[in-house]
Amino acid sequence: MKGLILLTVLALATSSMGFSLGNFKLINMKYFNVETDVQFHLYTLKNPIISQILSMNNTNSFDESNFNYEVPTRILVHGFQSNGELRRILSEAYFTKGMKNINLIFVNWEKASTTYNYVAASRYVAKIGTRTAQFIDFMVENKLVKMSELIVVGFSLGAHIAGITGKSVRTGIIPKIIGLDPASPLFSLNKPNERLHSEDALYVETIHTSKLGFFKPLGVASFYLNGGRLQPGCGWDITGQCSHQAAYKYYAESIYSDQPFIGHFCESLINVEEGTCNINGIRKFMGGEPGAKYQPPGVYYITIDSEEEKSIEKVMSTNPMWFRRYFRENNHKFQIDGAEDFV
Repeated sequence: MKGLILLTVLALATSSMGFSLGNFKLINMKYFNVETDVQFHLYTLKNPIISQILSMNNTNSFDESNFNYEVPTRILVHGFQSNGELRRILSEAYFTKGMKNINLIFVNWEKASTTYNYVAASRYVAKIGTRTAQFIDFMVENKLVKMSELIVVGFSLGAHIAGITGKSVRTGIIPKIIGLDPASPLFSLNKPNERLHSEDALYVETIHTSKLGFFKPLGVASFYLNGGRLQPGCGWDITGQCSHQAAYKYYAESIYSDQPFIGHFCESLINVEEGTCNINGIRKFMGGEPGAKYQPPGVYYITIDSEEEKSIEKVMSTNPMWFRRYFRENNHKFQIDGAEDFV
């Protein structure tokens, strides 16, 4: 029942997501063709704003683009009704602000996601994940990418698509998957084959920010920002969308910021909910580019607070650095455990 209530809220609360009702459409999902309607858009330092289309089984599309065979590749998967802003913010983080020399491939499945019908969109997670895995296999087999230098990042439903991708690749094991507030409605802990799971890559990291995402940890390391439910600047956030979208905004900041997000190890989810994790215990970095190859299993708490009572929608969409991170060791210097794990 709780899941159905959330689905109803998702269908009705489009205004909280920054869209008008006119931007969405009821789609007859029978006419969504995964093979033709899932597109792979390339962004690089040379084209951070306007993408180039890469085609499966067509190496010429790579040769004729700005794709660089010598640099790492990141694959980004959007979620339900989240295509445009996600793509813009992450592209800015990698290229405009971070100046990262990578290939950013954006998996565009908006023909199925830009709809009122969350139920129908969620049913395509497995097929889109499988299609993305086939695309990765094609790139690896043709020596377009090195599996060892690949990271897959997914937001909301996209996190589960990333998980299915990891399960489905044939040419190796994906080194790292980042799940940004993996969507909870219609997904079950008891069905790990249908969602993101901690064994879908050599290392799976999840970032939890809202009631629309899973509260239970799905990654090897799972980071809970402000308890993983409500983010500063979001007010009451009745629909949960503001806090949900904060996941990719925080992750974007971690890519280019010289001030890392630092998580405190928690003994249990009860400690996460109460904010009583051991501030003198193990500390680990969240996100980053390229970030950690591996983190010790567990859940980690990160305290987020805003400098002023500003809307996260307005502030973080333009300049996430306006949000200062206050860690509980605020006035203490310390050595970060496991810093050698970073590459």
